[in-house]
Amino acid sequence: MSTPSPLLTAITPTTGRASLDALVESIDGQTAHAMVYHILLWDDVRAQGAREPRSYDGPDRLSLVLQAAAEETARRRVPRCARSG
Repeated sequence: MSTPSPLLTAITPTTGRASLDALVESIDGQTAHAMVYHILLWDDVRAQGAREPRSYDGPDRLSLVLQAAAEETARRRVPRCARSG
């Protein structure tokens, strides 16, 4: 009976710089005895010339675009009290 390979999840926050392609290639080429699932976290900031986030998606990789979450966090911030004086 074979033992299932351990699962490793890599989480990468990114703006889509050119170096992301090299990182994705490196993770895809890992020879560790584990299945690697790669999550790319995006917000509304993009590096110049960045590929579309969904273009990185595949069977072992998912792009999560968190624009709505960033906007919601900004709305929830409590305003600072004005200084008296």
